[in-house]
Amino acid sequence: TGAARYERSGSRKAYRAGHYGRNPTVKAGKMTVRVPKLKGAVFESAVIERYRRREESVEEALIDMYLAGVSTRRVDDISQALWGARMPSQTLSDK
Repeated sequence: TGAARYERSGSRKAYRAGHYGRNPTVKAGKMTVRVPKLKGAVFESAVIERYRRREESVEEALIDMYLAGVSTRRVDDISQALWGARMPSQTLSDK
């Protein structure tokens, strides 16, 4: 935002307007992240891309299983066991 919390600054680029929660799937399972809301700017995180639901390594593992011939139903079961998140077979087939 161009200013610290509660700091008044003429060079301020945006204003904080609370936060919202995201629950991306990472290697260790589901994770909860509080993403700040900004007025006048878009928040860009270096940790997880905007609108991404799964870490790239998780997506690569799912795609590798599918390409190795594992059925989509079995990939869904494995993703539920490993990361606690379902991977619908239709989503996997679309990738």
